Amino acid sequence: MPDRRIPMGLNYVAVTYDAGKPIPRFEKASYFNIYYVKAGKYSHGQMLSTLDIPADQLVDQLTAMRIKRVIARDFAPKSMALLRKAGIEFYGFSGGTDAAIAAYTRGELSPL
Repeated sequence: MPDRRIPMGLNYVAVTYDAGKPIPRFEKASYFNIYYVKAGKYSHGQMLSTLDIPADQLVDQLTAMRIKRVIARDFAPKSMALLRKAGIEFYGFSGGTDAAIAAYTRGELSPL
């Protein structure tokens, strides 16, 4: 299995993704777009496929990748507990993936 960890030194944000549609719930996401964020600017880093991965394994994978923030439309209580335990902040947003990361970099989102 390839090393999917992201290099240290930048702020990494994972945003749920569904082929240009409004971002899905954390548990229903088939993909996450991983963005690199630094000094209020962002760039797309990589895409993570999450098909059929249970929430606990997904949180473990995000932790291994050094993801510290996740943006999704909504989160189930179990997922929120897992993310909190892993030290990952999570944000709710209704809209597209690019709009979500733009709102985050502008400081318009607050952790849930």
